[in-house]
Amino acid sequence: MPKTKAQPRVRVKVAQPSKQRGTKYSFKLEGELNISAYVAQQNVNEYLLMRVPNLITSAEPDLELRAEGAVWIVPIVLTMPGFGSLGQVGQIVVDAQFGHIIDNESTPCEEIDKKAERLARKKAL
Repeated sequence: MPKTKAQPRVRVKVAQPSKQRGTKYSFKLEGELNISAYVAQQNVNEYLLMRVPNLITSAEPDLELRAEGAVWIVPIVLTMPGFGSLGQVGQIVVDAQFGHIIDNESTPCEEIDKKAERLARKKAL
């Protein structure tokens, strides 16, 4: 089933949030990423294929800008035939320049699997 081409959303981490009400932000972002949202999602699906049950897959990534570079935050969801997505069970973080998975910021596969089992049991009730 072909996906519609969605525009990536951008998250911006703020080191010191403002306590003022009505603070306005304006910025312009220009540049190129080596890894697109589509490629990041495919990398995650390949990663998951060998590590978790087959009903666990990726959802649309969000682009997060950081001082050290951009990353794709790829939600991991449990799906079931006839029901679609049952909910998010983790996330995988992908470097937007080189495409590698950042393990220490991603939900461990064992935790994804356990959350998926709990969610499936809950939905079955």
